[in-house]
Amino acid sequence: MLTKPPNLTGVDAETFGVVRDVCEKLLVTGAEPMTGLPEGNTKPIVIEKLVEYLRELQRSVERHTKLGGRQGYLQFVRDHLG
Repeated sequence: MLTKPPNLTGVDAETFGVVRDVCEKLLVTGAEPMTGLPEGNTKPIVIEKLVEYLRELQRSVERHTKLGGRQGYLQFVRDHLG
């Protein structure tokens, strides 16, 4: 099933593209980008699990945006990666 591509520009379009690429990789190879494992070392994830992960990501973004404003989630990520 083909869907209409979203009408996004700038950083929104870039973010969408990166998330889409990661999702496709997880569905096909199962390789998780942050593990450092080469492709093919893990099983692809099922779509239901991917949807669960994306919903949790959405809740996390909403929670940290509510707590810290527009930059809240970015600050949360920065604190945990830096």
